[in-house]
This record gives sequence, C-alpha cells and structure tokens, in this order.
Amino acid sequence: MAGAVKHQRGDLIAGKYAIFRELSGSEDSTTFAAENRSVGRPCAVEIFHPDRIESAEGFLEHLRRIGRIGSHPSVVEVFDTGIDEAHGAPFIAMELLEGETLREHVAHHSPLAAREVARLAEQLADALDQAHGAGIVHGALRADRIVVVRDRRNEALVKILDFGVAVPLGLAARSPYAAPEQLGGKASPASDVFAIGIQAS
Repeated sequence: MAGAVKHQRGDLIAGKYAIFRELSGSEDSTTFAAENRSVGRPCAVEIFHPDRIESAEGFLEHLRRIGRIGSHPSVVEVFDTGIDEAHGAPFIAMELLEGETLREHVAHHSPLAAREVARLAEQLADALDQAHGAGIVHGALRADRIVVVRDRRNEALVKILDFGVAVPLGLAARSPYAAPEQLGGKASPASDVFAIGIQAS
C-alpha cells in the first residue's frame, strides 16, 4: 500500500507498543496485534499512513474526541492515542477484538435468526445514541467497520470501530452508504441512521 509505514514483529510504537502481527490494512491505515509493554496488556494498534493526513496533530484532535462517548459495550475501547515519532504517523491503541466483521458474520451465518438481528440492531442503536448524545457522529458506518464478538454468555455482541476518523480521512466521500448531506461535507446523527438503514434494507 502506497504511503504505508513498514513495521515488523518486535517493532516498538511510541516506545511501548510491541507489534506481534498485522491484522488488517487499507489505503488509510494498518492495524496490528500488539502488547503494551508497560502493563503487559494485549491490544490492537492502528497506525495511520502519514501521506493520507494533512496534519498529524489535527488528526489526533479528532481521535481524542472519541473519549467524549464514554464507555459502552458496543464501542471499541480506546486506551491511547499519539504519534509514532519515528515515522510521524498518528496511531490509536485499543482493545484487541477476537471476532469477525458484521459483513463476514452475515455471510457465514445467513440467514440470521430474527432474534439475533433484533439484538444486534438494538446494540448498534444504543451505541450510536450514546455517541450522538456526546456530540460524536461516526460518518462512515458500514458492515466492515463493525466487529461481532462473543460476550461472556457466548452471545453475539457488536463493536463499532473508527469513530473520529471519518472526517479527517474523507471516508464519507468514498462510502457507498453516505447520506445525501455528506456529499456536501456535512454529517449529522441522521447520517449514521441513514447508513444503517441502507445496509439493512
């Protein structure tokens, strides 16, 4: 991927996140399984490609706004944000999820039982309601930015990824689920509802 900073097993990000393996990659970022060496905690570290970002500090400001959402079981927990000074690349450290994207989940288990569809939809709606109440709009919600994991009762639980990055990366303009107002550079809570409705239809 053009612009991607190359990392390998054992590399340290910000002096404390040791990389184990690559989990996924896109034109905007690469996500790795890692460990926080300070506390010995497994995590995921998403490193954003510097050539996709106008200002690393400005991008971090967008990421830090995620904290306003607060804790929610269906929003991926963020531990840390910063800049990998060795490459000038912003990063976000978050909980390491063991699961599959919602797109994969539907493909592997279709047709889903009505009870499960209702439960997953309720989880998404509740998470978005909390985010919108804190003034945070996702802006680029789609099935591959939602991960399905298993809770302690072994039931499906959704986790929404990528809050805070849609605007600075211009993701809405590249999303097939963008609401009409987003084509003009604006997003609102209704934009997220529109994205869910389009994909569920």
